[in-house]
Amino acid sequence: MRWWVLGLLLSSGCSWAVNTECLSERTQALEVVCQTQSLSTMNHIIGILYKKDLKLAGSESLKAEQEAWLELRDQRCLDKESCEDSMIERINQLLIHLTERRVKNLQKGMDLPDGSGLDNYSKDALKLVGQEHYHPWKRRAVLKPTVKAFEPVAAVFGNEVFVFYKTYTSNYRQIIHELNLMTMQGYQIASGDEYSMTVKGNQLLFVHTSDKEKVQLYSYTIGSKMYPTKKGQITSVDFQKMMGRSDRTKRWALSHDGRKIAVITSEINHMSTDSSLSENVSGYIKAITEKLDIKAIKDDRTIAVYDSTSDQVTLMPGILDGAKERIWWRIFDMVWTDDDTQIYFDNEGQRFACIWQYDLVSNQVTKIVPEHTAITPYPFKYKGQPYIVYIQASGGYDGKLILATPSE
Repeated sequence: MRWWVLGLLLSSGCSWAVNTECLSERTQALEVVCQTQSLSTMNHIIGILYKKDLKLAGSESLKAEQEAWLELRDQRCLDKESCEDSMIERINQLLIHLTERRVKNLQKGMDLPDGSGLDNYSKDALKLVGQEHYHPWKRRAVLKPTVKAFEPVAAVFGNEVFVFYKTYTSNYRQIIHELNLMTMQGYQIASGDEYSMTVKGNQLLFVHTSDKEKVQLYSYTIGSKMYPTKKGQITSVDFQKMMGRSDRTKRWALSHDGRKIAVITSEINHMSTDSSLSENVSGYIKAITEKLDIKAIKDDRTIAVYDSTSDQVTLMPGILDGAKERIWWRIFDMVWTDDDTQIYFDNEGQRFACIWQYDLVSNQVTKIVPEHTAITPYPFKYKGQPYIVYIQASGGYDGKLILATPSE
């Protein structure tokens, strides 16, 4: 627990935090606190955490809890060691409260999809999928209904969740936006003709999509609200390799550790002769063709996952009965979770379009969003809880930006 406090002290940005209590009349306990640098700083941090917690909660119970702790502090802070233990305990209590309330606020306003409110297209799709494959997530819209977003990605840093999405201007130029889901503060990162973007570490990397041989690579520090910096020239193909996934046409995705690839079986023949692929992706495709009868499964339009560590190929289990239905099954926008254990994707086709989760550990495929206009899922975890952001499209590739998580 003391390491939490050490981290807070180091990140406080000052050698001796200003403690307003030390500027007024002091009790015996405050004499101990104000004469000891570490205790004064911890006391200051408790005040900061309490104000942040109060802003999220706004409850009388939290105020009463803080007042009770202040009385306890005055009783226990007769020496440095006892006072330090009391403050560490309070800091951890406030951190736990703050985390719980952040999660609660993130899920505020979420509800499960109403089956009666689905259109006929989406209702028909549910009839073809057994209940064991349908576990809808609760969700909520993130932006105003008038904002039409597309192709979101997300990143978590500490206690903050950032979503990046694009919108069109009136003359069809694209704008990249950053949105902090905890504060709902937004920032316009860039505006141009057309962009591709990906998250790497604490950076949002993006390029102008272009037919030119090389394009300018830009880097934006997440949460900084600073102008992006130029990082040199890069080919569009190299940026696709940097993203670790293809465009919607080729439909493949590398795991984050680079040891697995997910690919649509109907695309394998084409990919086996694609010279633009990186050496390791080409090697993975070759391994798949050696292990599977590609001709026999090309019409299944399923996902094949190759694991280079075990040198094994796994086919996603089928969930639709009948060859006729499978003809209309087309998968897009595959993306891995950070721990490389699950793949999320959307699909299109007669009666089947929606968002799915493929769990490689349990080998289960689950429909989590029933609307046929739901596209481009992007997963992340916050405090151990899985989430996705996606687009509820309105006839094209843009629409409402939605946040979803499993129901309890």
